[in-house]
Amino acid sequence: MTETELQNALKNAIDGLISAREEIAEADMSDEPEAYDGAIADYAREAAEEFEAVERVRTFEEAELLSSNQGIVLRLAGGREFQITIVRSR
Repeated sequence: MTETELQNALKNAIDGLISAREEIAEADMSDEPEAYDGAIADYAREAAEEFEAVERVRTFEEAELLSSNQGIVLRLAGGREFQITIVRSR
C-alpha cells in the first residue's frame, strides 16, 4: 500500500460511513430494520477490502511516540508503517 492508496482508502472509508449513516437514517424513516443490517454489512465489507494490508493500528500515545500531536500509526503487511497526524485547521 502506497501513500496515495492509503489516502484514498481513508477517504473511501469516511465516505462509506457517511453513506451508511444516510442509508440508516432513510431506513429509520421507512421502518425497514433489515436496511440497517444491509448498510452496515456493505460498509464493513468495503472497509475490510480497502484496509486488507493493515495489520495493526495504534494511537501515537500507544506507540509511545515522542510527539505533542495526536494521530495514529498504521502497520502494514511487510512491516511498513505510516503515521497519520491529526491537526485541527479551524
